[in-house]
Amino acid sequence: MYEVGIIGGGAAGLAAALELSRRRVSSVVIDSDKHIGGLSRDLCCKANPVCQRCDACSPVDIRREVRKSPFVTLISSSDVIDASGGPGAYTLSLQSSSGISEIEVKSVIVAIGSPTFDAARDARYRYSDCADVLTSRDLETMMISGNISVPSTGKTPQSLAVIQCVGSRDAKHGAPYCSKVCCKYSLKLVKRVRKELPEIEVTFFYRDWRPSDREYDKLAEYGKEKGVHVVRSRPAEVIIGSRPLVRYATVEDEVREDPFDIVVLAVGLQPPQNSQKLASSLGMECNQYGFFIKKGEGAYAAGCCTGPKDIRESVEEGIAAAGKAAAFLEGLQ
Repeated sequence: MYEVGIIGGGAAGLAAALELSRRRVSSVVIDSDKHIGGLSRDLCCKANPVCQRCDACSPVDIRREVRKSPFVTLISSSDVIDASGGPGAYTLSLQSSSGISEIEVKSVIVAIGSPTFDAARDARYRYSDCADVLTSRDLETMMISGNISVPSTGKTPQSLAVIQCVGSRDAKHGAPYCSKVCCKYSLKLVKRVRKELPEIEVTFFYRDWRPSDREYDKLAEYGKEKGVHVVRSRPAEVIIGSRPLVRYATVEDEVREDPFDIVVLAVGLQPPQNSQKLASSLGMECNQYGFFIKKGEGAYAAGCCTGPKDIRESVEEGIAAAGKAAAFLEGLQ
């Protein structure tokens, strides 16, 4: 029997495992993906102009330490499909390519993260219809490959638009809440693009600017830089043409259509799938949106599965959950 079962091997789950190992508490990390790391594993470096040990770096360091720890067992390509028992004696049912197995643990930390919004669900932005309309994650992948180009032509882009709040603050698509991290993330991403392509013209379309980190609360100031434009408007749609056209209303209530080589949709974070079922099996609760509530005895939640947050906050929540689990275990002795 392991002392703690950690469901999810992203930033929060691995931070919890590392903290427990430092306390000499054994844990098993179970992740559905082939490789542990979660969404943070797919982030490119945002150094501008030199490494700043930003959020993208810390999960790499944590992952390295976790792999070396004798107190942590890693199980990948496995889904927790059910849980039974209670505090001090949980049984987790795992499904993998080799079948169904069970693991017994005394405490559980849920850190299953949250998926990004499927941009194809919002037909206004033509994500599925136009190759030059990308999500922020698509642009991230492009940057990791080292080739920032217009998908339809392969040419170097001369202009780029960023549309904020896609899949956030949108009751129609089941996400009336703010995803909190998109502002900071988008600004970091664009600064990195402009480091690679100094001549590119960038336009931010935003509804409200709500960065989780005050350091990135200066969009208007950044908009004063040459080649950067800031427009307070939530575009109505993207129109497909020789280049994608962004249709939007100005503050003067004029309707404009501006062409861009690439349109980037800053997608928000969604509640994890089947969260209610997992929460119920562990005696936990979710809020009205499907995010886990951070309370309980023996079973705890951490990271983006409790609501949108950045990597740093996810790591902090993972460490806090590990502390709660360790305190619970001490009470069993």
